[in-house]
Amino acid sequence: MINKYSWIQSCREQRQTERPSHQMEMTRSFPGLFTKGRGKRRFPAANLVPAKRLKPLDVAFYLLPKQCEKTPKEQEQIVHMHAGLGRRTAHLDESTTHEELCDALKVLFPKLGAVTGGWLLYKSAGGWGSRKLSLVAPDDTGYTGMILKSVSRGAKILFIAPIHEELSTNPLPLTDEAFSSMPKATCQKCGVAVPLPLLTEHIKSCDVMYVGSDDNLANVDSSEPDDRKSDMQECPVCTKMFPTDFIEVHASSCVERAPYFSAWTSEKALLNMDMALISFYKSPNVEWGRPLNCKLEGDTAIGQGVTRFFFSTCMEKLKSGFCINFANSNVTQLFEGEPGHLVPSASHFLVESDMFLVAGRMSFTAFLFRRHMTNGA
Repeated sequence: MINKYSWIQSCREQRQTERPSHQMEMTRSFPGLFTKGRGKRRFPAANLVPAKRLKPLDVAFYLLPKQCEKTPKEQEQIVHMHAGLGRRTAHLDESTTHEELCDALKVLFPKLGAVTGGWLLYKSAGGWGSRKLSLVAPDDTGYTGMILKSVSRGAKILFIAPIHEELSTNPLPLTDEAFSSMPKATCQKCGVAVPLPLLTEHIKSCDVMYVGSDDNLANVDSSEPDDRKSDMQECPVCTKMFPTDFIEVHASSCVERAPYFSAWTSEKALLNMDMALISFYKSPNVEWGRPLNCKLEGDTAIGQGVTRFFFSTCMEKLKSGFCINFANSNVTQLFEGEPGHLVPSASHFLVESDMFLVAGRMSFTAFLFRRHMTNGA
């Protein structure tokens, strides 16, 4: 009996050892997933190699006013720089397309955005002084980063020349957008922020010694040539002559002088009225929350009607603008846009001259007057 039981137990153990395991059954059913390959694979798995970073490509461009056979001379380079042309550096890479290059150049040279007849690139031969220019031929996709890299090796300058048009070489004002990306330094003579590449030439032609007072306005040499006199412009406030690139700064300081009259006059020109109005709202140490009583000089009318007329005029000036020539315009507008949706002007000159501070004080005093009239009623 015991031998029979032992034989049955041994048979069961033999069957269990002969039964395939779960791993073997899965390997038999799915050999592609559970079979371990032996030897060298026919198609090894591809290793993902990270792409190389494109190296930055800094290219120096020089915008010419027209087609030229040789590089500009030193005096011509100064003229081109004052006109918003000259040399600028673009930060590109090897994958730059022709469209991306055009967009980058329009940012560097705003005048290039007005060119509709196309432009070409040129490179100069080696040597010193005025050198001959040779054409850099574009490929079927235009000028790309690879072309720029191959022709700009050795820190060469690429010259841009319009094909059909000729760009103006007249000097631009120092506040023009063509100089917005340039570092600036303050001139110690006139206090104007001048682009650093133009500062040396500006100091040579700057005769203004002091700014901010009526006694020290401008000292212009009487022996200056006629071309210097043509760059002078008359200040609409004090009717004195100032350099064109300095007239805006003088106008801001001229506005801050004491007002012409302590009261408004109905017989003066609009210019004097606007100047007196701005000077009043630029006055320091004034409690703007106190009630304001207005009186028209030369008129016996007094009371709330005159004050209402005063604030109505202030609000109208904020909408339509002041009759002052601040930026080569007969009317200086603080707000732009549609009549029902006005937004502040983006002029840096208006911000620096505290004209929006004047607008805020005008609106604040007008609001207090309307609230006082409502409560009084």
